[in-house]
Amino acid sequence: MKNSKILKMYAPRNFFSDLYYHLMNMSWPKFLSLFLFAFILLNLLFACAYYFIDGTTTGDGTFLHSFFFSVHTLSTVGYGNISPNGIVGNLISSIEIFTGMLSLAVMTGLIFSKFSIPKAKILFSNNILVTDYNGTPHLMLRIANVRSNRIMNASIGITLMRTETSPEGISLRKMHNLHLVRSETPFFALTLTVMHPITSSSPLYGLSNEELTRTSMGLMASFTGLDETIGQTVSTTNFYRQSDIVLNKEFVDILEDDPKKGTTIRYDKFHNYQ
Repeated sequence: MKNSKILKMYAPRNFFSDLYYHLMNMSWPKFLSLFLFAFILLNLLFACAYYFIDGTTTGDGTFLHSFFFSVHTLSTVGYGNISPNGIVGNLISSIEIFTGMLSLAVMTGLIFSKFSIPKAKILFSNNILVTDYNGTPHLMLRIANVRSNRIMNASIGITLMRTETSPEGISLRKMHNLHLVRSETPFFALTLTVMHPITSSSPLYGLSNEELTRTSMGLMASFTGLDETIGQTVSTTNFYRQSDIVLNKEFVDILEDDPKKGTTIRYDKFHNYQ
């Protein structure tokens, strides 16, 4: 499943002090819509100045005329049959041109920053399976590199999060890093089954099947590696609830070897188990 949402109540917030953070976390449609709204708002403000102050522009003097004159000025594309008129008109135009250049620089920087944020395209299985492997119960999940490139020095981790009560009756949210059969790989290009043996040293040891699927706990899978294409570290996480744990099942094989085509990954079977 996707990352679980956490509702934070009464946390101290200051939107403008974290404006860059909020912009970088916006979806592209919201991000571009915000800039479109700001562009229209700025033009409306300057259009009001041109419209309500007489003699600032040439032309018929309608509000629509003032708005498009503002668009020409803010975007610094130059003037055609309309131009600023008088000292006041040229002063307002100068302020708007400066605002336009500043806005363009800010927007360019933000768009570049948003494009340059490294993101891993790692696919996580919808479920975590618990099944016997070599005579020992193992917790398993599957990951795949969706992109057609390699991720170097990749590391994978699974963290168990659950509420534990001390002998004194104090309840605390504790995290346990689960030992994995293989937590690192020199390069990651296709798919990998991540396994945690449930032995006597495992925090899951001794739990019954009912406790594994009904106990209030969560499992956070994390992935970090160096993207060979962009030369930057990428990371991603995926959260699983206890309801995502499936017992006594194994993943369907998704790798097919063909002498002519090479290795094929069947993503249509990626989440399937049997």
